[in-house]
Amino acid sequence: MSQFYTSYLSLGSNLNDKFKNLENAVKAIDSSIATVLSVSGIYETPAWGFKGEDFYNICIKIKTSLNPENLLNQLLALEKSLGRKEKMGTDYENRSIDVDIILFHNEKRNSKDLQLPHPRAIDRKFVLLPLFDIYDENQPPFTMDSLEQNIKDCKDNSPISKIALKLDFNTVTQ
Repeated sequence: MSQFYTSYLSLGSNLNDKFKNLENAVKAIDSSIATVLSVSGIYETPAWGFKGEDFYNICIKIKTSLNPENLLNQLLALEKSLGRKEKMGTDYENRSIDVDIILFHNEKRNSKDLQLPHPRAIDRKFVLLPLFDIYDENQPPFTMDSLEQNIKDCKDNSPISKIALKLDFNTVTQ
């Protein structure tokens, strides 16, 4: 019998129809990679670390039988299938879809390809605020402080706003 793990993913898009890109990614994750349990609100933020169009960002909670490395590989393949172009350099770039594993069960990893929890999540409001919408675990996710305290302590002062558009979870996963 398979063991299932709870994981939290961050998704972002800043190219073309950003809403549709997020919707397509959530549908694809739910249909072929994991069971989507909840979806945060959509947050709009400026591009991080480069000049580009604003991003739409969400977090989703999933249940998966995959180990973290296999989940990462599946998500990278999904990004490519949804139009993500290979990076041209080492800097941040525009992207149709970006999916990161933020938390995976209670795992802590520090390998070349995967660090858990995501090492920069605690420094980014565009991850913390959507995560706060759906995080329902008993333990603090990153430090001994609560997620709410992590948000207060976050030094990211870039503008962020929750937008009126919503991914209707019931229609996304049908």
